[in-house]
Parts: sequence; structure tokens; C-alpha cells
Amino acid sequence: MLIVFSRKGFDSSAERQALIAPGHPHALGMHGRNDAIWSGPGGLAATAADSLRLTAKGGPCSLWERPPWLRPGGLSNHDRPDRWRKRSRLLTVSRGQEFVAPIGRRQAPRRWLADRIAEMKG
Repeated sequence: MLIVFSRKGFDSSAERQALIAPGHPHALGMHGRNDAIWSGPGGLAATAADSLRLTAKGGPCSLWERPPWLRPGGLSNHDRPDRWRKRSRLLTVSRGQEFVAPIGRRQAPRRWLADRIAEMKG
């Protein structure tokens, strides 16, 4: 089940209380007009397969091998052109940031994600 919290109707949500308990910052207070929390069942991968990592092999955590469907301008907080490197690499902003890639109805990102989830489940 996927739960999406947004500013509209957020305060009466029982699920919000479950997120307040561990101190989720967005459950404590909405910080922007488009603030939202996406919550799902979660999971744990059986192995640490390379295909489950965005971090470039041998690189720092901030250097990603981006999937082919993720193109410049398609990720929040990454508007600077110099972050989008050659060979499908992306230099991400500081650790601890949250990123959103609005995929709309595009099938390539959905297939990519489904493949990652299937690999996690083994």
C-alpha cells in the first residue's frame, strides 16, 4: 500500500501520527506548498547487487550512474547543468537531501523501478 500525505487533509491523518512518533520532519510540520510524504511497505534487498546502486563504482556517494530515462532537468534540486556529467553521470547535491523525479506516465522509469523491486525480492 502506498500512502501519500500532502498539505490537504494532512492534519487529520492517523498515518501522520505514526510518522510523528519517530520524528519524521515532514510529519511534524509542512514546510512548503508542495510538501508531501510518500510511504510504502518498504523492503530489504537479499543482496547488495550493483544494479541496486546509483552510486558510481569507485566514486563518492554524490556521483551517480543515472538510469537512461533520467535526463538533465528531470530531478528536483539538480538544475545546474554542470551537475549532469558525461557518460550518464550525475553529481548530486549534498547528502541528506531528498530528490523527486516526476515521471508522469512514462513507461521507461516504471519498468526500471519494477526491475529494481523484482531484484530486491529475489
